[in-house]
Amino acid sequence: MKKIQIFGLFALFIALLSIQINAEETKKKITDRWGFIAEDVADVNGIKIAKKDFILYMKTNANPREFYSLSGKSLELFAHEMLEKMINQIILAKLAEDEGFKPGVELIKSETENMIKTMPKQEKKDFLTYLTSQKMNLDDFCTRQANDKSSARQFAIDTWFDKKIKKNIKVNEEEIKDFYIKSEDLITASQILIKFDGNAPEAKAKAKKQAEDILAKIRAGGDFRKFAKNDSSCSSNLGGLPGALAEFGRGQMVQEFEDAAFALPVGGVSEVTETPFGFHIIQVDKKRKRSLPPLSEIKDQIKKEIKIIKGQDQIISKLKNAKKEWKISVTAFKK
Repeated sequence: MKKIQIFGLFALFIALLSIQINAEETKKKITDRWGFIAEDVADVNGIKIAKKDFILYMKTNANPREFYSLSGKSLELFAHEMLEKMINQIILAKLAEDEGFKPGVELIKSETENMIKTMPKQEKKDFLTYLTSQKMNLDDFCTRQANDKSSARQFAIDTWFDKKIKKNIKVNEEEIKDFYIKSEDLITASQILIKFDGNAPEAKAKAKKQAEDILAKIRAGGDFRKFAKNDSSCSSNLGGLPGALAEFGRGQMVQEFEDAAFALPVGGVSEVTETPFGFHIIQVDKKRKRSLPPLSEIKDQIKKEIKIIKGQDQIISKLKNAKKEWKISVTAFKK
């Protein structure tokens, strides 16, 4: 699974400017399409997620094609994935708030003002032109972003990441050389993912048992693709192959997934591998090496990338620890 995406403030700013929310569906259509979701979706340590808020989160954070065109099992898998992201965002936003980065208009305005001061002249002009075209001033812009709970939470997470986590990370020369060498390696792989809702021990045990049973059947000659299509919680289907993922290199997946995948030969199938996303069975489909520029030319870029990866690892660790301590109850998909 891909690591939790943590964008820099400028990338987030550009994303906020480019958000275009599609026309509202009618109430009847929403009710019909999302009928499998309960009115009370989840309780994240006392923070309630209602159905209408969950649908809004999906609508504003998903690829429009997925939000509007999926149906049946694919739509349900999509909803499961998006709920996991929403829960993760809520937890991380609370952790950010605990360290002084509270989601809301004050943080957004303060950081946006600082960002404007450091913008190149043309970018600053473009931003001010955008505000004028939308008949907004800076206060209006910041208030609008703060009113979108998802955007406000993500802004707080990104600010926390940049100013508190990534800023304090050190990278040495040996790490840069090692990263450079390993960056030549690329993998194309597929996965079967068995998720579990919430953090109840019985749900986790049931998911692990299901993954182990599937792996045993594959080892006995079962079709990996069949299980990826019928049993996996992952909707990846690159090239029409159930479970197929896009090609990736080191640092793009969570550490447990990366370690398992890169240790396999082509055609190899992993043991059941646990990550914060659930239990995975990984199959390596292809391996190749890519050509890289000389280390001296991309050394600074590599250093920045290592800082981001280390920072993401810290974020994932904090998230895992919080999930052990927080009471998370998911009721959205119970029949």
